[in-house]
Amino acid sequence: MPTIRHENLRAVVRAVCAAAGSAGDEPADVADNLVHANLTGHDSHGVGMLPRYIRAVQEGELRPNMKIDLLADMGAMLVVDGKAGYGQSVGRQAMELAIERAKEHGVCVMAVRRSFHLCRIGAWGEQCAAAGLVSIHYVNVVGHPGLVAPWRGSDARFATNPYCISPCRRPGRTP
Repeated sequence: MPTIRHENLRAVVRAVCAAAGSAGDEPADVADNLVHANLTGHDSHGVGMLPRYIRAVQEGELRPNMKIDLLADMGAMLVVDGKAGYGQSVGRQAMELAIERAKEHGVCVMAVRRSFHLCRIGAWGEQCAAAGLVSIHYVNVVGHPGLVAPWRGSDARFATNPYCISPCRRPGRTP
């Protein structure tokens, strides 16, 4: 198995995304997120997802360069639409807005609709922790649910709906 430097891998992923129509920060968002997933041991959500993403772009299931739409705004409660955009871009935009609202109101409850694959959910928790916030993320799985067997079970029964809790990380302190 060859070893590829993460900087080189990021450059390749950025180039592939750009060739598939992504512009601006999006190729870097996707590349950084996928490579970071690999580097943190979450290979199922790493660069190996890229062929699926490109197929989805070609089939119209994934739409590059989408900006989130705010569908409902009740101050601390928000609903955003990702418009089938890259989850890495939709997730970053949504979390930036959620962090802003949490700092303004003391809490933010956000629902994100119609995002393409959000990748490793821990990335969004880490974004909140870096902003000095605690976060809890629940995610549903649509389409092929990737069923797994329950503890000590032999037959697949449950979807792998991700769940993430991230503690606050104060500047200057190690977690």
